[in-house]
Amino acid sequence: MKSYPTCIGIVIMLFLLTGCGIPSVHPLYKPDDLIIEPELTGKWKNKSGKTIYRVVNLQDITNDKAMRDSLDMGDDFSKDFEEMGLSNIYLIFDNDVLVTDKIDDDTEAYLAGLLELDNNYYLDLYKYPNLQDNFSYPVHIFVKVELEDNQITMHEFREQWIKDLIKNRQIRIKHEESFDNFLLTASSDELQNFVLKYGNNPDAFRSDTETFIKIDADEAAE
Repeated sequence: MKSYPTCIGIVIMLFLLTGCGIPSVHPLYKPDDLIIEPELTGKWKNKSGKTIYRVVNLQDITNDKAMRDSLDMGDDFSKDFEEMGLSNIYLIFDNDVLVTDKIDDDTEAYLAGLLELDNNYYLDLYKYPNLQDNFSYPVHIFVKVELEDNQITMHEFREQWIKDLIKNRQIRIKHEESFDNFLLTASSDELQNFVLKYGNNPDAFRSDTETFIKIDADEAAE
């Protein structure tokens, strides 16, 4: 497999539930920016083997009745997403779905939008806690990622680095701060301009990374 950067929505829960990453009101992508990388579909675990997720593209769900049936999704499941222009979005399910292959009201689910900017690939991550209801409060997290030999490496932006740029008036990007909390309120266009300017700057990213490895169904069931 060719080595090149890409991205996947595997670690969205890690970022959203541990408070890592930089939250944004708006997504990094616009609907027309979304792309598909078929190799991302499947089951993935982190190096410790303690965290496993299932990744499915919406088009796979739309075109595969057997998959919809196995996940207990109706034939109209994709309609709302497609009406929003999100036909290329990925969905990520937590470990419960890996065990039961069924979705219920307690299933943790996430949306993951893949896009390319300046020859780098990014994933916009969005929590979607109940597949039967509307979106939850729209907080997005975006990360830079690389994929090589069925291994995904996630590069997270450093919040303090962005705060320092703002404090020193080196950048202007819409945001809100409250005590130690930091929230970007910039538009998708503004976010993309920011990423285009700093996406190749190593200072923009944390030194620690998160890596996931693709696994087969038998290993996921262990």
